[in-house]
Amino acid sequence: KSMISRFEALFSNALDGVETLLTTIMPREKMSLEVVGAAIQMWVEYRVTIGKEYLNVSHPEEWAAALDHTVRKVNFQEVPLEKLAMWYETTEGDIRQGHTELVKTLDIMPCDYRYFRGEENPLDKLVEAAVMLEELEQRFRAE
Repeated sequence: KSMISRFEALFSNALDGVETLLTTIMPREKMSLEVVGAAIQMWVEYRVTIGKEYLNVSHPEEWAAALDHTVRKVNFQEVPLEKLAMWYETTEGDIRQGHTELVKTLDIMPCDYRYFRGEENPLDKLVEAAVMLEELEQRFRAE
């Protein structure tokens, strides 16, 4: 029965408490709807990834603040943790803890393609440089 209720919560059309906070606070604090969507995507992917593991959402403000913080870091739009803690009425420690959990579970990296919403992703330059280096190496070694 609890598994059924988790699937209903996961795939229902209604926003949960975390998503409601994200869609209320992030736009109020000047974040674009694309970045808000990335935070919600991160939340859904986190819940899917942990599967049947217990997820405590009795304090949605903690998760919302951690998601906001993480998606801002990915997009180079960070704000001090004390501001986030104030906006979401939680603690800096809870935000750090949630951020660490999200990064570890979803293997999030800077400019992560899943959540980056800027015009140009800096990782593209790294990929281009790696390809160019490989081509130069092949040319150098060619006879």
